[in-house]
Amino acid sequence: MNDALRTLCARLGYQFRDESLVESAMRHRSYVAENDGVESNERLEFLGDAILGWVVADLVYRAHADLHEGKLTDLRKSLVNASALAEMAEELGVGECLLLGRGEEQGSGRTKTSILSDALEAIFGAIYLDSDAQTAHRVLTTLMSARLQGAIDGLDRLDAKTDCRNSLRDCCPSRCTTRSTTRAPITTRRSMPPCSSVIASSAPVRDARRRRLNSSPPRSPATSSRANTPTTDRARTSRSRNG
Repeated sequence: MNDALRTLCARLGYQFRDESLVESAMRHRSYVAENDGVESNERLEFLGDAILGWVVADLVYRAHADLHEGKLTDLRKSLVNASALAEMAEELGVGECLLLGRGEEQGSGRTKTSILSDALEAIFGAIYLDSDAQTAHRVLTTLMSARLQGAIDGLDRLDAKTDCRNSLRDCCPSRCTTRSTTRAPITTRRSMPPCSSVIASSAPVRDARRRRLNSSPPRSPATSSRANTPTTDRARTSRSRNG
């Protein structure tokens, strides 16, 4: 076990009898893809996630008998989520102990929320396998109790904000109406007539134009020839008459 792992165990308040378990908990799948013969921390993460959920549910249930089921669920969610677990992992120094592949190492994988939270859950699973349920419960309770009060304060602030919004809605309902209730109704577009109606309505116009063309008298040949005589020929004829 290297110095970084020893420091991590000291911060956890637990010393592993089987050091290979905590080493497995630090092994990301990107590292396994580049190194044959080793297992990633995903199975330990699966186990640790279940243990963490059990411990936190038991903790908030026993510590807050005054909260109903909905509030207990909100409190558990505020403690068991990727962001909260990643923050705890950073404080414990989990990122310094991670075994990553070259891609994740170059891509700042040691500070990624998903990698840190998964590794912390894998550690919880490793503690359970290395000891027993009672020991894992004790270690996780110690870690989570420090954050429980902050989670309660966060819920209280959220409740106060919600109550203030509800009070404002009750006092000034005209100012709190939603945009959808004050928006003017959308005027529906006029439906276009079918193509058959357009064709039928234009037929009389075409018939009238055709009758008008047929009824106009034809032009006389003289008129046509005069119209078709070039300008120069007409000018020459005019000069000969004047002469």
